[in-house]
Amino acid sequence: MLQIKGLNKQFGNVKALNNAYLNLRAGEIRGLLGSNGSGKSTMAKVLGGLMFKNAGDISINGETVEIGSPLDSRERGIAVAYQDLSLVPQFTIEDNLTLGREPRTSGWKRIERKQTREEATKWIEKLQINAAPHTLVESLDPSTASLVEVAKALSWNPKILLLDEVTACLHHDQVNRLFEVLRELKEQGLAIIIITHRFDEIFKICDSATILRNGETVTEIDIKDVVETDLVYYMTGKRPEPFSRKSTEEHAKKTEREVVLSVSDLYLRDKVKGVSIDVHQGEILGICGLQGQGQSDFLRAVYGSVAFDKGTITYQGKSVAFRSPKDAIRQGIGFISGDRHAEGIFPDRTIKENIFISKTSLRNLFSSVNTKKQAATTEEVVQRLNVKIGSIDHSASSLSGGNQQKLLFGRNFLFDLKLVLLDDPTKGVDISSRREIHQILRDLTKTGTSVLISSSDHEELLEISDRIVVFYEGRVNAEMTVDEHTEDLLISAMLGVRVNDHQEAGA
Repeated sequence: MLQIKGLNKQFGNVKALNNAYLNLRAGEIRGLLGSNGSGKSTMAKVLGGLMFKNAGDISINGETVEIGSPLDSRERGIAVAYQDLSLVPQFTIEDNLTLGREPRTSGWKRIERKQTREEATKWIEKLQINAAPHTLVESLDPSTASLVEVAKALSWNPKILLLDEVTACLHHDQVNRLFEVLRELKEQGLAIIIITHRFDEIFKICDSATILRNGETVTEIDIKDVVETDLVYYMTGKRPEPFSRKSTEEHAKKTEREVVLSVSDLYLRDKVKGVSIDVHQGEILGICGLQGQGQSDFLRAVYGSVAFDKGTITYQGKSVAFRSPKDAIRQGIGFISGDRHAEGIFPDRTIKENIFISKTSLRNLFSSVNTKKQAATTEEVVQRLNVKIGSIDHSASSLSGGNQQKLLFGRNFLFDLKLVLLDDPTKGVDISSRREIHQILRDLTKTGTSVLISSSDHEELLEISDRIVVFYEGRVNAEMTVDEHTEDLLISAMLGVRVNDHQEAGA
C-alpha cells in the first residue's frame, strides 16, 4: 500500500535520512524503530507534510505521490498523531477534532455543535478518554492529551495511520485500550505505522518492523522471527550485555542504612491520601501505578512544587516543608521530569545555558559569571554523560530526545545530590539512552545518593528498583522488595488488588 524508496532529508551537513526505505501493506501494523536521532520522526514528518524530502520516491497503491503540506498528506489518506501534540491548547476536544472541517448550519454560518459533539463523543468512548467533549485541551494531563491526539488522527478516517511515540506518556491501561482499537482497525484494512521505544509494545502489537540507524534503513523484519536482543543489535550495532538483578542480600544491606527521606501520612487535596514511605541511603525506590493515582503529585509535594495539606516530611533527620523547588535544590534534592518540553528543557537556549540554569538561578542577581569555567564544566558533564552534541553553544533543540534528557541529569550533577526525584524520566527515550540513564542512576547510588523514581513502564521499575511501592487511588496499595516484585504482582496491585494480603495469607 505504501512504499518509500531512496528517501533523503538533510539539515545543513547532517543527513537525517539517507536512502531510507519502508514497505507497508494494508491491514498491517509495522513498527518504525531506531535509536533517538535515527530518523524515525523525520520520516513521520515527511509523510505528514511537515517536512519536505530532498530526494526519494513515495508511492501509495502503486502511484507516486508528492507530499508538500499536511493538506497533501490528508488528501492521500495519511493521518499522523505526534508525540509533540498538534492540538490547540485553548480549544476544546470537540473543536480540535473537527478543526478545519467544522460542520456548519445552512449558509455557512454557525458551527453545528450537535455534530461536533457527536463526533468527539464517538472517539472519547472508543478510546475510553476520561474527559468531556467541551473540555479544554490545556486542562488535560499529558496522557489524556495524547489520546485526544490519536482521536484527532483517527477522525480523518485515514487509509494510513502513523503514530509517532504517542504511547510515551500513556499508562498501562491506556496502552491496552489503544491497542485493542488498533487491532480492530487493522482487521478493517487500515495500514498502521507505530513508532515506540517500548519493546513490550513492539512484540505485543506489531506484525513487522522497519529499523533505522543513522538515517538509513538497516533491515525490515517480521516480529515473530526476532527477539529483543536482535532489535537492540539492529538499532545500535551492538549486542546488549546481560543484566543481573540486585540480590536480596544487596537490598538488605541498603535497608540497614540511614533513612534519607521519611514521609508520613501525607495528604494533598484528593490526589494523595495518607501516603507513608521511607527511602534509605543509596537505595532506588520505585513508584508505579495507573495514570493519575497520585504518583506525580506526591513527588512534587516532596520537592516543594506544590504545597501539601497534611503530614510530615523528614529529610536527613530534620522536618521540612519546602516552599519552592529552590529550597529543595539548596538541600541537595534534584528533580527530573519525563515531560522535558514542559518542565525541563529550554529549547532555544544553548546546551551550556540549559545545564547551568538551576545553578544560575541560585546566584545573587549582581554576582559575576565565569563563562570560561562554565564552558569547561559543561564539556566535562557532556563527556561524562555521553551527550552527543555539535557544540555546547548549539541550542538544546538540536539534540535528540535522549540527549535532551541527559542534559537534565547534567543540570542536577552540578549539585551535591543526596536525593534525586524522577517522574517518568525515560519517557520517549530510545533503548540505548534508557540503558545509559539506568546506569547513571546506579552510579549515583554507589556514591550514597538515594533515588525515588516514578515510571509508567513497570518493566523499567522491575529492572532497576530495590523496592517498589504501588499507588492506587492516592494511597500505597502494595510494597514489594527485590525478591518479591514480579510483573503479575505489580499489575495486580496497580489494579487495586491487595497483593501483600495474599502473600501474607499464603506464607
